[in-house]
Amino acid sequence: MSDDELFKGKTFVIIGRLETMTRDEAWLKIMQLGGYTSKTPRPSSDVFVMGTSTSAAREAKARALNKKMLTEQEFLDAIARLEAERAEEREVLPVSDAIGEFRALFDGPPSPEVWARLCALLDACAPERLEDVVGYVEAQLARWPSGMDRAVAPILSIWHAQPGVGMLRVSGHGWQQALLRGESSPKYRLLRALDLRGYSSINGTVATKITTNPSLSGLRYLDVGRGNDKLTQTFYKKLFVSEHLPALEQLTIRKLDAKIAAAIAAQPTTLTTLRRVELSYSEQYGNREMFEPIYGALFEAPWWSQIEGLAFSLTSSGYGIYEGQAVYAQIGRHLGRMTALRGLTLFDGYDLDALVNTGVFGQVSHVTIASRSLQTDGWQAICEGLASAASSVRELDLSLMFQIPGREVSTAPELVCDHLSMLIDAGGHEGLETLRLSRAQLALDTPQAIRQREQLAEAGVRLVEGSA
Repeated sequence: MSDDELFKGKTFVIIGRLETMTRDEAWLKIMQLGGYTSKTPRPSSDVFVMGTSTSAAREAKARALNKKMLTEQEFLDAIARLEAERAEEREVLPVSDAIGEFRALFDGPPSPEVWARLCALLDACAPERLEDVVGYVEAQLARWPSGMDRAVAPILSIWHAQPGVGMLRVSGHGWQQALLRGESSPKYRLLRALDLRGYSSINGTVATKITTNPSLSGLRYLDVGRGNDKLTQTFYKKLFVSEHLPALEQLTIRKLDAKIAAAIAAQPTTLTTLRRVELSYSEQYGNREMFEPIYGALFEAPWWSQIEGLAFSLTSSGYGIYEGQAVYAQIGRHLGRMTALRGLTLFDGYDLDALVNTGVFGQVSHVTIASRSLQTDGWQAICEGLASAASSVRELDLSLMFQIPGREVSTAPELVCDHLSMLIDAGGHEGLETLRLSRAQLALDTPQAIRQREQLAEAGVRLVEGSA
C-alpha cells in the first residue's frame, strides 16, 4: 500500500498519547493528507496509531478489530514521505496560463464544477502572484447572477436560490484543512460558505483559527460542525466578537450546554451582519431538563433582535423529546421577542402544536417544514395556525418534508399530498402567496394531486419548485 493509499479516505484512530505531537496536531495532519479521524476504535476504522500510556483494554479492543496498526514512528515516516512526494509533484502554473483558463471558465455558466476548477487553478498559482490573480477572479465572480453568490446550507431552506446553486463558493476539503491549520491566503477571500460538519474531532483551539483568520472577510455562512462538545466557552466568545467575519450572515450551531449558552448570551457581538441562525442539536434524544436551561439562557442574547431567520431541531433524529410541549412553548415565547424574525424552519415532527399555539405564525412571513416524520396533531395545528386571521405567513415550503438527506423516500410525494389535503380542508392555503414543493411533488399526476393544484391556483397560490 502506498502512503497516499494509506491516508486517502481512511479513518484513523489514535490510541494513547503521542510523544512528538498533540492529538489535535495529528488529526490535522491526517485531514491534510486526505484522511478522516475518529476518537473510538470501531469496525469501520481503517488505521490505528499506537501511542503510549494507553489502557490495556483499549489496546486489546483495537487489536481485536484486525486493522492496520502503526507505531508513532511509522506514522511520522509515512507523513514525511507523502508530504515530500506531493511537494515534488506540485507544479506552479504560469499566471498567463491561469488567466487564459479562467477566461474560458467564466465564458460558461456558473456551476459547482466551475467553482471546483477555479479553486484548483488558484492552488496551482505561484504564491507571490496570488493577490493579483485573486483580484482578477473576484472581479469576474462579481458578474455571476446575484443569487449565485449566496451560500445556502445543504438542508436549510431559509434562503431560497435556484436548485443546485446553494453549494457554490463553498470550501472544499483541502481548503478546510488549511484553514484549520491557521493558513491565510488571498484565495480564501473568495469563500462564501464553510461547513465543518465532517470534522468531529475539532476542539476550541483549532476552531478558533477560523474566527481569527483575516482571509475569511467574505464568508457568509459558517457551520461550526458536530464536535461541539469540545468547543469551549472561549471559542464562542471569540466567535461572536471576531473582527475577521464582517460579512457573516448565517451561522449553524449544532450542540450546546447551558454554560456555553449562558456565555454566548452574555457576550456582545461584532457580527452585525448576522441574520440567520440554525440550532441543530446533535443528540438523538433529550428531555425537558436538558433543553430548558439551554434555550432559557441562549435566547437572552441581545443579538437575537437582529435575527431574521431561525431554523432549529431539538434532536438529530427529528423526533420528539420527553415533555417537549413545555420546551416548544418556552421557545415560542422567546421568538415573540425577536422583532426582526421573518423566516422559520422546523425540522422536528413532534409537539409543534405547542409552538404554533404561541402565535408565532402571526410574526413570520416564511415557514419551512422539513420534518422527516410529522405528528398529526402538530400538522393539524400548523394548518389551523396558517388558516387563522392572525397569520402573516405568505410563503410555505414543503419541499423538504419527509426527505432524509442522502436517501430517497419514494412515498414522500404521496405523504405530502395527504398533508396538503388537510391544509386545504382547514383553509390554511388561502392566505398564502407561494407554496414550494419538491420536483417529484410537482410532477405527481394522481387525481388527488391534480385537484389540489387546481384548488391552489383558484386561491391564487403560486407553486414553485423548492430546495429538494
